Amino acid sequence: MPTDESGSPAVAPDWFLDFFDTHYEALFAPAITPEETERAVNDLLGLVGFRPGWRVLDAPGGAGRHAIPLALLGARVTLVDRAPGLLDRARRDAGGAGIDLRVVDADLRRPLDLPLPADGHGPPFDLVVNLYNSFGYFPTQAQDEVLLDSLADAVAPGGRLVLEVANRAAALAEPEREVVEVDGVTVRAHRRWAAATQQLTSHYRLEPRAGVAVSTGTVQRLYRPEELVAMVEGRGLATTDVVGDLDGRPLDDEQDYVVVVARRPG
Repeated sequence: MPTDESGSPAVAPDWFLDFFDTHYEALFAPAITPEETERAVNDLLGLVGFRPGWRVLDAPGGAGRHAIPLALLGARVTLVDRAPGLLDRARRDAGGAGIDLRVVDADLRRPLDLPLPADGHGPPFDLVVNLYNSFGYFPTQAQDEVLLDSLADAVAPGGRLVLEVANRAAALAEPEREVVEVDGVTVRAHRRWAAATQQLTSHYRLEPRAGVAVSTGTVQRLYRPEELVAMVEGRGLATTDVVGDLDGRPLDDEQDYVVVVARRPG
């Protein structure tokens, strides 16, 4: 198995294509419980003044953790992702819940070309969301900006964009090496910051109580809050809030997230 200069297994540039189908839920189980999801969705609704009937784009939306509750509350939701297992689950769970969720398989490194509106779904959208730290994954900043172009272009006049991104200051304050227990699995984390590329590489070794240990990892470009604001406003949107969580708490260096809320004039 190839290794990087630290001796850890190398993380593939396109790690995100299968990570969320395989290791994501095991690593982040405490943060994606039904209770936490309900809290996040309710906080989001309050943050943007949601009204039933809104057209919503969730990109990337995974298995519909946020999209399905939003649809149940009366939104007309389009979910975009690339992980086949998660897309299948989103379709299955939406069908089981009896809701009309539009699910689109698309590579967000390329400009997003959504189908024309159908059954009241966008584009354009009253609300576009990129939630739970789903930005900065791509190998180049140019590809990150393609995603942001797609998100911004999808916002209707008067509509809103919400980015919930890792807070760079808090992420870089985490220990370089850490061992935690997650639902009976020992997780050994090793983090490495590359100032030249502004990327944080996180290696994880998952050691279950029974079974074979596996290694995985992520690479994320971390942006300062002011960089995120500049990128959003450079795409014709007006920032309305920069906060430390979807519940609207003030941003400081100890908050795990930066939440940027922006509106398209009109």
